[in-house]
Amino acid sequence: MKLKKIDPEKRVLIVALIIDLIAAIVAYFMGYPAWALGFLYGYLITAINFIAMALAAVRYVKMDPEGARLAAMGSYFGRMLFIAVAIILLKFWTAINVWATMLGFFALRLALLLEGVGIFGLEKRGENNGS
Repeated sequence: MKLKKIDPEKRVLIVALIIDLIAAIVAYFMGYPAWALGFLYGYLITAINFIAMALAAVRYVKMDPEGARLAAMGSYFGRMLFIAVAIILLKFWTAINVWATMLGFFALRLALLLEGVGIFGLEKRGENNGS
């Protein structure tokens, strides 16, 4: 399976998972299992947030502008509330390191950046659209 033949959304999730899995494996074998769980928990929360955002964006395109604006604001605050609750739960769930979770959040952003700069060896912009 070639990475460039996968949809961009799925590719970003896969690359972020690989980044967090590598970090979790390194942390675990260095003797920090709480950090390993934190990286994976951070990925899980961010992946759920990303999937919810991707599914909602498709819906917003089909709506009128005012309805899309209101729905996007509601979705944004709902997703941020979800992340806040997930972080607050870490205060009571001490088996997971909070700092590793925060670092796990950034793996998806790193994967998005890598996708944006074309690090996956995709064709250059403008090559297939007549530019």
